[in-house]
Amino acid sequence: MKSSQTAPPTTTADRKRDLLTRLAQGLEYHARTGQLVRRTPIPIRKATVIPGLRVGAIELHCGLESDRMIEAITRRSCALLRPLIPWQFPGDPIVELAGPAIRVEIAWPDELATQQVKLSRIRQGRANPDDNPRAGESPTWTIGVSQWGDAVGGEISDRMPHWLVVGSTGSGKSIALESFIAQMARYKDILIVLVDAKGSRVIQNMRSARGVWGPVARDPVGIRSALSWAVRQMQDRFAAVSNDNPLDRRPLVVVIDELANVVKDPTSAAQLELIATQGREANVHLVGATQYSTIDALGGAQIARNFLARIALHVPDQSASQVTALGRPAHNLLMNGDGYAIYPDMPYIRVQVAILDADYVVPTWRPPLDDWPESAVEIPTRWPRADELAHSLISASQPKIEGRTLLAKRYQSAGIPVSSAERLQALVSYGRQVHAELSRVGVSVCSVSDRGGPGNGENDTLQGGTLP
Repeated sequence: MKSSQTAPPTTTADRKRDLLTRLAQGLEYHARTGQLVRRTPIPIRKATVIPGLRVGAIELHCGLESDRMIEAITRRSCALLRPLIPWQFPGDPIVELAGPAIRVEIAWPDELATQQVKLSRIRQGRANPDDNPRAGESPTWTIGVSQWGDAVGGEISDRMPHWLVVGSTGSGKSIALESFIAQMARYKDILIVLVDAKGSRVIQNMRSARGVWGPVARDPVGIRSALSWAVRQMQDRFAAVSNDNPLDRRPLVVVIDELANVVKDPTSAAQLELIATQGREANVHLVGATQYSTIDALGGAQIARNFLARIALHVPDQSASQVTALGRPAHNLLMNGDGYAIYPDMPYIRVQVAILDADYVVPTWRPPLDDWPESAVEIPTRWPRADELAHSLISASQPKIEGRTLLAKRYQSAGIPVSSAERLQALVSYGRQVHAELSRVGVSVCSVSDRGGPGNGENDTLQGGTLP
């Protein structure tokens, strides 16, 4: 006589599927018997289990009762859902609508989670001539693996011209950036500019990857020069089109690690804005990474809105998710590469970012430029005017720190048109930088009484002032 007992699961995948099935059965029983919403039954017509790498998920189809079901299981931080989960889970469950279904995602414990996906296993670890894409094709790369085990990719194209990678420390931001650069090196016809504003080991390791056109830009002067070169390339392409000259169609990608540090410099922020707003037409693109989840950290709304595609990793809170993950609950993501791939015209995908391992061969070369040439790119709308700089310097010299609100009052008092909040914040920062540099060389900025003044030989000072 055959035993009616089911054989215990033997593999990790079987264990995951068994646990998810038990969760789905528990939810179905409590919903059917009216134990979730005021003793009113909620029929679950279909339940699909997804034994993902880092999280397990089930999709519940409840038809017209979906609103009551999702309200029930999310109430009081998922208080009704948590006791039904048959494993110890880190973090918080994520419950949201996914098409017509309710998706419930819960993290696996360490013994069931797969925290590393090697790039070489997805792409067969080769970067030989047979693996090089054809000329004229949009550059593509593998971001990682979805919950279903499928490869998740991205592209640099008109549809996805600029990419933003956001995540707090330890979220996997550097992993994603390193993997991206390594895969771009597969292309023979590509230009890559590397900007490292935080001293990143990842960027330094990629400094000889094929396609990297010059040295890694690290200090403010080097960053301005590198970005000026990229802007000049973009402008030259526009000029070629206007003059019916041959157009350089090679993709040019500017990769920036720690965008927030770069945009503190008004000149660099202005250059980035030009690339963000005009680069797509010239096949010039940005891939920016940052751990700071604010509009100001992205260089202002004008730059932020042009990051149409994003890799959102773990961020600190819900407000950060709203800004950088476009409303996806990135604050509930795990660390170490757990993220969302967000596209401009496609559904988002939860993804485990692939790591660049030793088995993936990265083509290398000697960068053509030993140094970035000085290139004066005129940016009249962003470069501080003399009157703006003077009053921002006066503001920076005050004993009590002044922000953009008080600087705006100074401009109004002096008859200077008050600009946008982003420009005011940039001028506050710029005035402080100039004041700090003057102090470093021994020049002070202070108020001068009526009995003395600049040029009287008594003091080496610049005139300061107070608000009227």
